[in-house]
Amino acid sequence: MIVINKSQLKKIIKKALIYQVFSNIDQLLEEADISHRSLSYGTGRAENWFNDAYNNNEDIRLSSLTKVLAYISPFEGCPLEKLICRKSLRYGGLLNTISDEEEESITTFLQSDKDLLQDLIGDLGVIESKKKLTIEELHVLKNLRKINEVNE
Repeated sequence: MIVINKSQLKKIIKKALIYQVFSNIDQLLEEADISHRSLSYGTGRAENWFNDAYNNNEDIRLSSLTKVLAYISPFEGCPLEKLICRKSLRYGGLLNTISDEEEESITTFLQSDKDLLQDLIGDLGVIESKKKLTIEELHVLKNLRKINEVNE
């Protein structure tokens, strides 16, 4: 049986959630033809602030996210309901549920939702390719991939 460290799993789910929200913001910006630089200036930040936060998968403050939303919401093509998508909400729900699970039952729980597991592995793969996972987090990702293989 594959046992996953709950604390490390929660950290990488949080990284996947941040990645998903940033990707959604980036897509909204692209659809509205707004540059990262313009967004950074429009929120009172240095010209590379958003680009750095996006590339480094930073967990920005709620006040910063609110400034981003306030800046992009008036632009046509930026419906805010695209920002927090179903996948983001599922990651948030997974964080809530994992908190209540015993480490011994996490594997079984993850196997119960194959689509969510595959989405998580996919997003973490992108974060991994950017070299933004620690050694411990890479170990958890490896175990998630093993769980997925057993699931197929």
